[in-house]
Amino acid sequence: MVAIGLGYWCSNLVSNFTTANDASLNALCDLSEDALAQQLALYSVASEADEINAAQDIDVVVNTLSSETFLLRKAALEAGKHVFVCRPFSENSEKALALAELAEQRNLILHTDLTFLYTPSVRKRRPILDIAIGGELNCIESSHTQV
Repeated sequence: MVAIGLGYWCSNLVSNFTTANDASLNALCDLSEDALAQQLALYSVASEADEINAAQDIDVVVNTLSSETFLLRKAALEAGKHVFVCRPFSENSEKALALAELAEQRNLILHTDLTFLYTPSVRKRRPILDIAIGGELNCIESSHTQV
């Protein structure tokens, strides 16, 4: 398998994949040369998703990028790769349906990992913060307990 996008969440997944008995992490892909340089000693690296989709030894693509998600996921499915998604599944229902149909047509797994973005506690925060601060919110940090 390969992980695309080497941000915070993917680092956690990479750690889990490398210790799983039935998984083999073959490569990492990211646009950031710094992120790739940090992993170069441990894994094959790529800066373009096309390299990953062309690789014959890759069965699963883990996509953790928040930008261009639809195009990356669609290209991986079209290349015959299973896709593990770590962000919101899609930007809208039409794109989500297109990905699901493509995966089904090709008998591929399209899996969505849990993110906290849509949990009730996270969704409740926005209106409360809008009232409380009365201005533009630039940053927030919180802890999830009992997860």
